[in-house]
Amino acid sequence: MAFTVAAAMLAFLGYAVGSPEGSALQNTTGACGGDSDQQIWRSGGKYTFGGAATHCGRRCYYSAGCSAVCLAYQEGYSAKCSSCMGSLVSCTASQCLKACWDLESCVTCIQRNCTPAFTNCSGLEVLSSSLNISGLVGPPVSFTRQKAGACTGEKDKAIWTSGGESRLNSASYKCGNQCAGENSCSAACISQSEGYSTDCSSCMGSLISCATSECLGTCKGEEACQACIDKTCGAAFATCTGLYNSKSASLNISGLVGPPVSFTRQKADACTGEKDKAIWTSGGESRLNSASYKCGNQCAGENSCSAACISQSEGYSTDCSSCMGSLISCATSECLGTCKGEEACQACIDKTCGAAFATCTGLYNSKSASLNISGLVGPPVSFTRQQADACTGEKDKAIWTSGGESRLNSASYKCGNQCAGENSCSAACISQSEGYSTDCSSCMGSLISCATSECLGTCKGEEACQACIDKAFATCTGLYNSKSASLNISGLVGPPVSFTRQKADACTGEKDKAIWTSGGESRLNSASYKCGNQCAGENSCSAACISQSEGYSTDCSSCMGSLISCATSECLGTCKGEEACQACIDKTCGAAFATCTGLYNSKSASLDISGLVGPPVSFTRQKAGACTGEKVTGQRNLVCRRGCQVWQRKLEVRSPVYWQYRMLGCLHERKRGVFSGLQLVHGQSDFVLGFTVPGDLWGRAFMCRMYLQ
Repeated sequence: MAFTVAAAMLAFLGYAVGSPEGSALQNTTGACGGDSDQQIWRSGGKYTFGGAATHCGRRCYYSAGCSAVCLAYQEGYSAKCSSCMGSLVSCTASQCLKACWDLESCVTCIQRNCTPAFTNCSGLEVLSSSLNISGLVGPPVSFTRQKAGACTGEKDKAIWTSGGESRLNSASYKCGNQCAGENSCSAACISQSEGYSTDCSSCMGSLISCATSECLGTCKGEEACQACIDKTCGAAFATCTGLYNSKSASLNISGLVGPPVSFTRQKADACTGEKDKAIWTSGGESRLNSASYKCGNQCAGENSCSAACISQSEGYSTDCSSCMGSLISCATSECLGTCKGEEACQACIDKTCGAAFATCTGLYNSKSASLNISGLVGPPVSFTRQQADACTGEKDKAIWTSGGESRLNSASYKCGNQCAGENSCSAACISQSEGYSTDCSSCMGSLISCATSECLGTCKGEEACQACIDKAFATCTGLYNSKSASLNISGLVGPPVSFTRQKADACTGEKDKAIWTSGGESRLNSASYKCGNQCAGENSCSAACISQSEGYSTDCSSCMGSLISCATSECLGTCKGEEACQACIDKTCGAAFATCTGLYNSKSASLDISGLVGPPVSFTRQKAGACTGEKVTGQRNLVCRRGCQVWQRKLEVRSPVYWQYRMLGCLHERKRGVFSGLQLVHGQSDFVLGFTVPGDLWGRAFMCRMYLQ
């Protein structure tokens, strides 16, 4: 068939398959025909649309309205234009979920069922930029490769009859969550937690995978979920295991897709005990917003984790905390797209979750607690709540005038990276590094947050970035920033790479030339690939890595770091084979590299150096059985874990949008490998699997699935 997987990958990254490369079409009619929308689309939006829409779809459970709000906020499109995009996101999930096992069938389905309406609505013709959502569900499960009657041995039957049957639901739910529904990982998890044999656990892993892939959209209530799993997976499970599950185990085991929140299973009036009421009346009510916001962030809105967090921080009983965890979960899942302003957020939560919360707790929340508690989605930044002229005190002014103004860019960039643009964290970082007062630092934290949330797509050059960043900073601080500080401070999105600020002919010194001519040229590819991976293509980190591994001078290494960064940012979608990758890097980055270094790279180094996206993985270059040696519970061994450890570090210093865009290269390069069970840390919360953005419940479960073969 002429339409290849490679073509589908190009299509997903925004290329119009069948037309000149990169020429995704658009016209000026339709909801996206305005100058602003057209500018976003033409200046890169057509290439980032697939990643942005997939990110928003996962974050919003593929709800059209929420996805539209997310895309408007993230990419900057108008409300009308984003509405068309949200409808496309929703259509891909509702119409093509089962077709999206592979790129080709996914593209075909979406082209047939969704893109005509999208083009008519938006005026944008993205053709095969198709929101390939197969990353969520993987290939259909197969029981047929497993041994029949695998659980009929004495040991397995003993476990099943002595409580294993009744624990099937909870154990499968837990393992389904940990493993994103993936077969072999779920099997290993079941084997460890329950003690079943390998063959028997394999059947149970298949059941979990089947429940996830086949009943994903159905498991929003126990009866419907059980009916779907019984019908779709039950017979094969019985044949595989030799066990027949009674009604005591509900088979609502997908773990990943259960009802967002349910108050009905909890005890009514759970907070009316003396201890709970005392906490509530002595400040707990007024702290509900802040405590829930904190726990919502730590737990990504998940019910039980939020409940445990509330219990620990506030001291409520388990039953009472459970109600509050449900409120947080409800606010996250039901009002995700609404909570961008307090009034709208409160109205949504009151309407959707408030009555159930009151019934569950027996408490009635006054207006003193605003219920803007989702924590994950609150207003991007607000200067209005802070003290005006907060930096006009003697101490703050002294810091500002003695170098603080000129350091604003670098300090904010550093803190923006460390805190992923989050307001309070950035403020604390600025306070610690620069010494400003709490109120003054709060303004600067707001500036960083504002730059991140409002100017994310603009900060790719200093002038445009500076123009975008809000003038509210001057009102808040009482300071007026001169041209010496460029306000390109988002830290998360700065210009992809610049050779122009570096010393020309930086590698022509005797030491550098000696390294280059004695093998450095031939090692450029492998060294850059290694450092590109370790540093996720970031300039200064890659430069330091090259310097350490190869021994080049700082200036020379800086040029090579820029080459890696340029290859990553400019050729991300192209590096799918060595020739195409080399051609892109030569054309885009080669001349600047030669000028910067004074070196001219011969054909012996292929310049396929982005590290993050290089040619599709080849096992032939690797040691056989490399991932079967060290057994780590719920994980693969160190060889396999290393990949996501790199991304974990990048997650801590890159914004969700940038992370998603970078991760896209790996997602669609590595075919269908699975890297599951890795525990990452974000803030103070532990999450399983390789990708976590606060609020992105889908993202945390699925993003690392396709990272390694």
